[in-house]
Amino acid sequence: GTQVKTDTTFFAKADIDSNGIEFLPFIGVQDNRGSERKGWKLTAKLDSPFQSTKDSKKQLAGAVVTFSNLFFDDEAGAPKAASGDITLSTQAVDLATADTTNGVGPWSLGLGSKLEEGVVDYTVDKDGKTTPVKGKVTQGVTLSIPSTSVKDSDTYTTTITYDLISDPTA
Repeated sequence: GTQVKTDTTFFAKADIDSNGIEFLPFIGVQDNRGSERKGWKLTAKLDSPFQSTKDSKKQLAGAVVTFSNLFFDDEAGAPKAASGDITLSTQAVDLATADTTNGVGPWSLGLGSKLEEGVVDYTVDKDGKTTPVKGKVTQGVTLSIPSTSVKDSDTYTTTITYDLISDPTA
């Protein structure tokens, strides 16, 4: 396949509801415990580096997933979203926290601050010409691949695991 000779960054596509309305991707959290609650912590990690679907020993070296501009709606009792750029690795990182006085009930952790026009996919014609497909994306979730990463014509995958820890002080 064609190799990109520069560092490449891809942005997450907008989610689309059943009515075709596009919206920012988010992570839903709900805490309906009563007075015994001691807060919670939401973490995320990659289960493994990006691996080839054809040969699991082949990895997309240096590929990085980053979350940024995480937010909860500015309402009373909102949990606290992590600030800055959050780079995922195989070690869990904090995305959001709540103490005994906030984070009760359902909350949505927004990934990114806005939707904007960007590349959501590529098409390849019979002659091998690649054409970007435009759509709505968020820069709140990025996949960055260095130009030095060897890429076979393949699909590379990983899994992000989210953990909701019910008592982060324990």
